[in-house]
Amino acid sequence: MIIYIELDEYDKAIEISKSINTLTDYLNKDVKDDVEILLYQNLASAYTYKKDLNKAELFLKKSNELLKYDEVEYIRNKDINLKIAYAQFYEEQGKYDEAIQIYEEILKSPLKNDFNIEVKIYGEIANIYLDKNDIERYIKYNNLATNKKDNFEDKLKDEYMKYASKLYESDKLREEQDKNIHNIIILLVSIIFLIIILISRINANIILKKSNFTDVMTNLYNRKYLDYYMKKNKKHIVNNNISVILTDIDYFKKYNDYYGHIKGDKVIKEVANSIIENIKNYGIAIRYGGEEIVIVLPNTNIDEAKIIANKIQSSISEKNIEHKHSNVSDKLTISMGVYSKVYLYNDNIYSIIDNADKALYKAKSNGKNRYEIH
Repeated sequence: MIIYIELDEYDKAIEISKSINTLTDYLNKDVKDDVEILLYQNLASAYTYKKDLNKAELFLKKSNELLKYDEVEYIRNKDINLKIAYAQFYEEQGKYDEAIQIYEEILKSPLKNDFNIEVKIYGEIANIYLDKNDIERYIKYNNLATNKKDNFEDKLKDEYMKYASKLYESDKLREEQDKNIHNIIILLVSIIFLIIILISRINANIILKKSNFTDVMTNLYNRKYLDYYMKKNKKHIVNNNISVILTDIDYFKKYNDYYGHIKGDKVIKEVANSIIENIKNYGIAIRYGGEEIVIVLPNTNIDEAKIIANKIQSSISEKNIEHKHSNVSDKLTISMGVYSKVYLYNDNIYSIIDNADKALYKAKSNGKNRYEIH
């Protein structure tokens, strides 16, 4: 079930969970309660990711109610897994602070040597900071997740080898009549080991996929992330204002030709840093190509976008970056195109960027070192 959820096969996970639930009547009460708690948690997670939040909340409540009266533990960390399901529920609604608070509470609690939970939580926190455009914290938690994953796999290998050695050394298991039992036990342990490693690697692959969303040189997002961001946040963006600002460094070719490509790359980083500083909590910035940067500002109208554009230009101006071969200033400057509209369900972000590009062309035609509105 968990593997299907990790692989985004939510319907399959729901189908299996419901099938297992029909068999719980054959279990004793204490075991049945534990199994149902886990099943409801998995169903809550699957419906959360399917964006059916009403059903997700229903199964969270069912799991929570059973957990209140659960006295015997057959499945460990049930309470921790329920908290994770709640955090995912809040995360999917964009309630990032609530989700992070839950994850941090879990990390402070005893996890009964379940390293895979730590890997998952650090990965989830990294994903939240990626969505919040907090690159510094994203990198921090992404590294923590990767390190925990490596430690987790090393520990599993050590434990497996110790257990396998004990089985081999057992006189009873080396007796001829017990050979078949010995082989079955080894096979079962191997299967369990491989399943755990598979889950760990799935988590690692999710983290690696997220790391592919950033431009290495500037720490800005790339186009792949733009597609992901618009898809993930569509329900929050539709029927609300959205503004896009397209920026371009004035006479950048002349800068590169005179100062060299290394300094040219440094200048792009400086512009990227100014943009990141001035759009925190407002939107995201994408390295669109070369020195062009796209700024996407959900829930931002044209007047608010103009204020942000002015702040960015002032910030770059204050850096006093020399540009002797610019035709508009002896300092580095940028031109910007601004476009704003109410985002409709069938709108395409690239069409909106095209309109911002038209405004950028107008700014360049009118003398550069300015912004224009389409």
